[in-house]
Formats: sequence, C-alpha cells, structure tokens
Amino acid sequence: ESDVVSGAVIQAVEVMNVGTYGEWRDRFEELGIMAERAFESAAEEEKITRREDMMEQVSAKLVQVPRLPEEEARGIMDVDPKIDSAAKDNSAKEGGGSEGKGKPEKPEVMRKHMTRVISETLASNPSAVYIGEDVEHGGYYLVTDGLASEFPGRVVDFPPDETTLLGAAVGYAQVGLVPIVEIPYAKYLDCGVDMFYELAMSHWLTNGQRPNGMVIRVQGFGRGVFGGNFHTHNTINHVPPGVDVVCYSNGRDYARGFRNAVMQAEAGRVVMLIDCTHILNLRHVHGRDRGWETPYPIKKGEGDDIHEGDVMGFDDVIRYGTEGKHAIVSYGNGVVTCLQARRILSDSGIISSESDLDVIDCPYLSSVPTGLREVLTSSSYSSPDSGVLFADICKDGPGSNVFSSFVAELRRTDDLPENWEVVAAPRTYNPLGNVLTFLSEEDVAEAFERMVGRRRGDAE
Repeated sequence: ESDVVSGAVIQAVEVMNVGTYGEWRDRFEELGIMAERAFESAAEEEKITRREDMMEQVSAKLVQVPRLPEEEARGIMDVDPKIDSAAKDNSAKEGGGSEGKGKPEKPEVMRKHMTRVISETLASNPSAVYIGEDVEHGGYYLVTDGLASEFPGRVVDFPPDETTLLGAAVGYAQVGLVPIVEIPYAKYLDCGVDMFYELAMSHWLTNGQRPNGMVIRVQGFGRGVFGGNFHTHNTINHVPPGVDVVCYSNGRDYARGFRNAVMQAEAGRVVMLIDCTHILNLRHVHGRDRGWETPYPIKKGEGDDIHEGDVMGFDDVIRYGTEGKHAIVSYGNGVVTCLQARRILSDSGIISSESDLDVIDCPYLSSVPTGLREVLTSSSYSSPDSGVLFADICKDGPGSNVFSSFVAELRRTDDLPENWEVVAAPRTYNPLGNVLTFLSEEDVAEAFERMVGRRRGDAE
C-alpha cells in the first residue's frame, strides 16, 4: 500500500466499493495504450523550424470586419460644433429599428450602453453566457442590472474566486459556449493570473485544437476614489501573447467594439475589455455640456450580416479633430483627460485654438493598430514642426506603460513622427479618497508644452 496508485485502487475497491481489481487493471491498460498512441502521434508531427509558425500559432485567426467609414470614426464631440451636431443627428436617425420606427435614440451614459449591448448579445447568441461574482444583482457597477431576470440561467454568479471563475469559463468554451466573464476589479485579476495565462496559452500549446474563445470584462480600472489602489488599479501588466486588450472611452464605441469582441471570441480568440470607472456614468467634458452622452449605435445588419459602422474593429481609431498641427494619443478615460487638457492649452495660448490639436482615441492596446499607423504617417503630424504626445493612463515605468512599447514598435517600423513625447501616471500606488496619482489634464498639458517647447528650442 506504500505505492500511491496501488493504495488508491485498494481504497477504491475495498473501502469505497468502486469497481473490481479486474476493471481497474483493464482501465490502466487502456490508459497506457492511449498514452503510447499520443506519444507516437507527437513524434510524427512536423518539427518546429520557423519562428513565424510560432507567432501564427499564438491565437485563432482574426475575424475581418469592415473598417469604420470616415464619418463613423469621428469623435462623439468634434471641434466643429456643426459636425458634432450632424453626427449626433445621424446617429439618432438610426434609432427606432424594431423597437419603434422613427423614434430617435436618447443619448445615454456609457454604462447604459454597456448593459444594452450585453443584452443584445445574449438575445442574439444562444451560446453566450455571462458569469461573474455579483452579476445576478447587477454587478459592482450595475452594468448587468436586470439581465439575470431577462436571461435566467445565463447570467450566473460564482463564488469570489477568480481562478475558479476563469476555469469555469474555459470549461464553457470547451463545450462550445461563448463565455463573457466579469472580473469585479482590475487588481483582482492577480488572484486568477495563473489560470488566465493558461487559458491564453491553450491555442498555442495545442496548435489551435483547443482554443478558449471568450470575452473578459475587467472592471474597476483607473481614476477613482473608492477602495484605494486595489480598486483603482492602473497597470496592464498581465497581457500574455494571444490576448486582445481593448479599452474604450465612451458608450457608442464600447457597443460597437463589444460586438467585435464577441465575434472574435466565437472564432476562438481571447478578448479582454478594460473598463475605466471614471467614465461609466460621465455626462460632461466641459462644464455642463453633456458631451459624453451618446445615442446607442443601432446595428443595421441582422445576424452575421455586418454593415459598415455596426462594429468597431481592432484597427480602428477615433479622431477628435482631423486638421490639427499636433496630436495627442490616448485611450479609456485618458481621452476625456486629453480633451480637457486641449481646452487648457487653448485658453493659455499654447495653441491658437483647439482645432490646432487633434485627440486620437486608440482603444486597441495589444499592438499598434493599423489605424494609428495610418493617421501618424499620412497626416501633418509627421512634419518637422509638429508633435505627437502619447498620454498613457497607466503608471509610468517598465511592465505597465502600454504606449512605451508602441513608441518602440513605431520607431522600429519608421512610423514614429520626429517629435514625440510620452506622459503617464506617476509610478506609485493610488491612495483612498483622491485622484492625485492618476494622469491629470495638467500632466498632459505640461507634457505637451514641454514637447513643443523642445521643438522650438531646436529650431532656434
């Protein structure tokens, strides 16, 4: 009985009355044959000789979606009020659909659109399930409010254990479901990080035979006053190869991007949406302008029929202004911060008007999206007297500042403008009750002034 296997068999037969010795012997022989066949099959596989094969094996093939047309890639509040008004009018005209012809869509905060697009997904895709730790009661930020009663048995709570939650999502994916997993706070991903790495690696490890297509919603990210550092985490250091990371800034783009995320998950990719707390219920950018409320982007196509503007792919970027001499690139609540910084720069005379400085919203963070390359290389930003500021809401320093890797990649491919700067949140922890340690509009304005001042100094 000192032998572990023999002891287990004796325990099963003699104590638990599970099977006979003969049945267990036959089972062991069967397993031995299966193992030998597996080794023989592996030995016959083509040997790894090319790095490119290892790169292609990281994740399932990307589902190609239409790029946003130019009018759909404009910011929800434009420099030109006439353009902004026309865009909102057009969005309102798309409303109604099956819910009421001709009824304009009421502009709402981001959280409302998040709830609606999740409901849309569950209604249109019977294989989709939504799991989390308090989702049946609306979730920590009410994003799933009402969904459990609308979709009984498909919006389900799990114990507060992120490893178990992600492990269950793997099981769902393996039986053909499309799990949408809610992690209550970004810092809580630490608790399930081993399982997160495993599910991300599965496609590569099995050469695509066992993908774990899913959408992971990571909440409680960035600027906020609740809970201190463990509820306002602002680093993205858990990004293994094979994970698509996106961080949207407003409800319109979130809805369009979420549709794309689900499509990619259905194809076997792992998509992680990082949701910034500060903008979930944000209405105003300047004063009481209600500039951050948007109409819901009604889907024009039915089922798998995708029309331009229905989805926002990973390559798309959104531009707040298109004729500026300079640009600031950001994502998530950093976009709002940059728009507010632009107003500061205009009021202080650093730029002659807000139209001199474009703000580029770049939600896709796993690699430099094609749309960003196109903007940076085909516009006036590449001229010698222009500059591009990358404003990162993550902490400065190694392992967390996303845009530092962007700059390195753009430099390697010769797509980085001559004059550039990176600004990020300070490399410290976030205290309870204030926002001192997050990227501020003053940080962005000072970094921009430093960048253009350096260029003026070089010219002199």
